[in-house]
Amino acid sequence: MQTADNDKYLHTSFNLQESAAGSVFLDYESSPDFAGRNNIIYGHNMKNGTMFHDLLLFKDEEFFKEHRYFQIVTPERVINLKAISCYYGKADGDIRQTRFKSQEEYDEFVNNIIGQCPYAEFPEGPVDSIYVLITCSYEL
Repeated sequence: MQTADNDKYLHTSFNLQESAAGSVFLDYESSPDFAGRNNIIYGHNMKNGTMFHDLLLFKDEEFFKEHRYFQIVTPERVINLKAISCYYGKADGDIRQTRFKSQEEYDEFVNNIIGQCPYAEFPEGPVDSIYVLITCSYEL
């Protein structure tokens, strides 16, 4: 889901019904076709284990190492991804940047984000795009 702001789908289901769980949704500034430099996806951390609840498991380094590969499935394609880091912090303007003036500026952004992680795999070369999954963890 995606709309003109990041508020609508916090408490609206994919079928436009009011819902405490909301929807998994793409940041309004991210490219709608997932072709942007920083593709930001939000989902609630639901106590019943749904939505993005399991993202919290990636705080454990062993879990992270054992569950690095995942997919995003859209009506148009399947995007195969590999987790390279876990960032704990506020979902503020720094992590939500989607426009970059140059490859160098983007590389610096990626390295700064990854550098804040307790364990990570730094890319060997320039990165085309990243996918940032955001949920609440209630400890910040």
